[in-house]
Order: sequence, then C-alpha cells, then structure tokens
Amino acid sequence: MTLDSLFQRLRESFRGGPTLREIDGELPVPWTAAQWGLLIITLLVCGAMFQWLRRLGQRSAEDQRVSFTRLERRLGRIDRARLARQLTLNETVFAAVDVLKQALLLADQQQNGSAGHRTTKEWSRWCDQCELSQRVSDRIVRSLEHADDLKFAAASTSLREVRRTLADTAMAIEVLSHGAPTRSGQFAEVTR
Repeated sequence: MTLDSLFQRLRESFRGGPTLREIDGELPVPWTAAQWGLLIITLLVCGAMFQWLRRLGQRSAEDQRVSFTRLERRLGRIDRARLARQLTLNETVFAAVDVLKQALLLADQQQNGSAGHRTTKEWSRWCDQCELSQRVSDRIVRSLEHADDLKFAAASTSLREVRRTLADTAMAIEVLSHGAPTRSGQFAEVTR
C-alpha cells in the first residue's frame, strides 16, 4: 500500500465515502414472560428489603433513646475509662459534658420545650427560667464553661477539675431525673 492510496482512503472516510456503511435502525424486541416475571420479582424483593431496613432503623432508634438511667450508666463508664487511663483528662471532661448536655436536652424535651442544642449561655438562661436551685445551676454552668475553656481557649485541666466535672454531671442528672422542670418552674414527675 502506497502513501497516496492511504491518503486517498483517509479522504474518502472523512467525506463519508464508500468506506462508511449505513447503521441499521433499532429493532423493537418484545419482552418475554420470563423477563416480566424477573422484573416483578426484583421489584418485590427491593420493596421488602426497603421495609426491613426501615424497621431495623426504627428499632435501633428506639434502642438508643436517652433516659436518665442510661446517662448515669454512661457517666459511670466514662469514669471507669478515665481510671483505666483509656481517656485523657480533656477527653473525660468532653465526654462528661456531653452526657450533661444530653440530660439537659432530655429535661427540656420532657418539659415540652424546644429540645434543641444550645450554647452555654442559653443553658444558663434555661436553668434560671426553670428555677433550679442556684447551687445546681452554678454547678451545671461551671461544667459547661470548663468544657468551653478546654475546647476553645486551649486551657489545661487538672485531675481535681475532672473529678468535679464528673461529680457535677452526676448531681445534675440526679436532680433532673427526679423531675423535669415545667414552664411554671415546678418539677413534674418523670419516669426514669
């Protein structure tokens, strides 16, 4: 094959010459009964799997419901992890304050409040509105502020402060579990 014949073929292919052939049109092919049956079975299996996963998700959400008793147990596990040196002092404070915030959220939810996440100042105002004793309110706010200092101001903590945060959290759970504050400031009985 010479160079001229190669160029001739290239020119013909670009011009749509005899080297290109027509493309056949698409032929409609009807589905067989087996294909329709397979499609229906696939859709049924997918629907059943969707329902099963949805129910599984609902069950796990129910199992993870927060209660004051579970929060007390979680705080105990945090303290044991601290004693076994599985958590640093800062991690212990963060975990304890997380439990404290969950207890506050639970109390707020039982009072039919917003049950939303709040800042330390907002929790301080919430404690004042619920007319918690000044001692309880101060200890809650002190723990929240201590965690804020560790998180945002890169402050350091001591073993004494960690123990105090754990004790304050345990005390807050105990107080909040005996009754959720109502809008009128009175404590309503709640189930543990």
